Amino acid sequence: MSSPAKLLFTIIGPPRTKGNSFRVVIRNDRPRVLPSKPYTIWFRAARLQINLQRVAQGLRAPLERPVHVRAQFYRARAVGDIDNYAKALGDCLQRSGVLANDKLIASWDGTRLLVDHARPRVELAITEIRNAKQEGSASAREKGRGSQARAGARRKSSGGRARAAAR
Repeated sequence: MSSPAKLLFTIIGPPRTKGNSFRVVIRNDRPRVLPSKPYTIWFRAARLQINLQRVAQGLRAPLERPVHVRAQFYRARAVGDIDNYAKALGDCLQRSGVLANDKLIASWDGTRLLVDHARPRVELAITEIRNAKQEGSASAREKGRGSQARAGARRKSSGGRARAAAR
């Protein structure tokens, strides 16, 4: 049985949120709404840093199991809210190939917004969540089937009484 994957990343530079401001540009005679310029610059730099660190840690394919993310957002100023920072980071992890889909982030426990004027950055740890059913031994699965079968038998035997009581 292998231990869950744990990946550590540091993104140097002031983190940016995704949902604060947008810009409208005209392309092919149509208006398009794009994220803000500071977010776009951060996103590109963050993807590059994550890609380099991902490969250095031996992650070749995106994680496809649920994960727990603990992120420390060290900002230059105390602005923005945690959910917008989390959205931006989740999108970046997906586009960088760390996660197959950012919907796999099951929890953000331990995530904090902090201030570091001298060295703004994001430090994050990603840990795969192993499902107890997937890790359980064959005997544990067999015991589970036995108890499920017994519960089904009880439901069948009391079915007539339950219907009569419901009337």
